[in-house]
Amino acid sequence: MSTDTCKALAVTKFTGSTADYRILDMPRPKLTNATQLEIEVHAAAVNIIDPYRAMGSLTLLIPDTPPIKFGYDVAGIVTRVGGDVGRFKVGDRVYGCLNSDEIGSVGEYVVTDERYMAHIPDSVEFTVAASVPLAGLTAKQALDAGGAHEGQSIFVTGGMGGVGMFGSFLARHHYKAKDVTITVSTAKVEPAEKLGVATRIVDYTKDKEYAKTLENTADLVFDAIGDKSCYLVAKPGATVSSVVLAPDGNNMDNMLVESMPLSWFGNLKLALVKRLMNLARWRATADFRAKNVKCVHTFGVSNGEEIEETFNPFLASGLLKPHIQEVFPFTEEGARTAYDLCSAGHVTGKIVIRIRD
Repeated sequence: MSTDTCKALAVTKFTGSTADYRILDMPRPKLTNATQLEIEVHAAAVNIIDPYRAMGSLTLLIPDTPPIKFGYDVAGIVTRVGGDVGRFKVGDRVYGCLNSDEIGSVGEYVVTDERYMAHIPDSVEFTVAASVPLAGLTAKQALDAGGAHEGQSIFVTGGMGGVGMFGSFLARHHYKAKDVTITVSTAKVEPAEKLGVATRIVDYTKDKEYAKTLENTADLVFDAIGDKSCYLVAKPGATVSSVVLAPDGNNMDNMLVESMPLSWFGNLKLALVKRLMNLARWRATADFRAKNVKCVHTFGVSNGEEIEETFNPFLASGLLKPHIQEVFPFTEEGARTAYDLCSAGHVTGKIVIRIRD
């Protein structure tokens, strides 16, 4: 294969079928500014945003045109650096979340700005590192937005999904919550016990009235799944911080890509959608306001230094051991199966694709 090309998972048309996912020979990404670095990819995590982009569902925010590559979360080895890169050198093991105009970590090589990357601790495998960035940052930033701090009682919905797993861990060990209660399905109770961060695990398949059982017990609710009843668990005056419920239209600007500007008509449509979203948000949070519970919504934003400062100490010490449901090979069958599982929901922890050994 030419050094000008590399293999990457992509679709050549907007599609909702994983049968159309192909591993193609694509142009090898090139350094286009002095703060970028090239990464030889060893592992990539699977996230639900990839199938949405493949379907064309996010073109309002990200004006994609096929072929569209897959993969935000990356772990690998630096192979080239721009002249102004200061934090990394060739040979460094790195991980992070790619910007939306750089995606392609389900492939052999990516190029990204150094500000999105972090060093991988020596003791951590690529597959483990790849599972952290997008879900971990989303959880961290949502907890920050909710005002998480030491001594709180924190309630986490979907505590063993990709984002919820990191949210429950950070609530306990980063923010030093007094107690952490999480909801999981029956199949996820055992993995939650092994993660070892929750002081109380609620099996929502057995206790369907858990929100009423736990009413007024949480200083902060972190909602990772879109649980419309979670406000009941919050104390009056507390906050629900969600990555699903009642999205704030104004936060959509965080998903825009500077290098992929919208047309004037695209900006007009976006302005209209923001107004409609905020109206829907106002209606959806009526019960929250009636109880004097604040609801905030967060879109995760990539930040390599935040990844390194937040997660590296826990990964290096072995305290954080993300649950990885399955690691798939970098084949069309492996990638299709991985994304089928992701799209079906109810994944325990994360799914990872190993690009190379």
